[in-house]
Amino acid sequence: MPKPIKDPRSPYWQYDFQRNKRRFHGSTGCTSERKAQKFIDDLVHQIASGRFKKPEITLDDACQAYWRDKIETPAKKNSDGMLSKSQRTTETQLARLCEMLGANRLLSEITQTMLRGYIARRRGMKKARSAKKDSPLVANATVNREWELARRVWRHVARDHMVSEIDWGDLRLPENNERVRELGADEQLRLFNALPDDLKPVVEFAILSGQRRSA
Repeated sequence: MPKPIKDPRSPYWQYDFQRNKRRFHGSTGCTSERKAQKFIDDLVHQIASGRFKKPEITLDDACQAYWRDKIETPAKKNSDGMLSKSQRTTETQLARLCEMLGANRLLSEITQTMLRGYIARRRGMKKARSAKKDSPLVANATVNREWELARRVWRHVARDHMVSEIDWGDLRLPENNERVRELGADEQLRLFNALPDDLKPVVEFAILSGQRRSA
């Protein structure tokens, strides 16, 4: 019979076992080892009798499962054993999702409206490193990367746990992908040397005024 597993990152006992080539893993939601064992025994019995229903999972437990299975692996750490920059970014984003949506909220209870509310709140926030009143707001691209991470968390646990149905594509914000390219002094000189005389005043005005072709 599978036994409860203690995870130092969670107050709840975990379970992780296989039946019929299918993996069952997650949180028991129990802080008592005895109650956790009963939860596991009941789950095994439901699976064996064909009455198995996917268990619920909290956002915090789902994020931990995604982190443990997809991010926190020795192969993805730096040579000194420290987290990489991308791992630290993911860790911060997962923590923010839990903070703003509710760490103990069940994934099956998180709705499209709640995620839209998360996005609206994030769009009104300043960049993390900007303390000035006139500092820029969080970019749409940043917010998109965050809900895309939430989508990966949902998909990671959906096979074995109850999750809500979300129209993820409906959450996408428009992004400004325009690349600003300015000519250096040497490039401007080469450009003018290659231009016919009648075009030089036009190009000079465009450079000095910052005009673009689309304008």
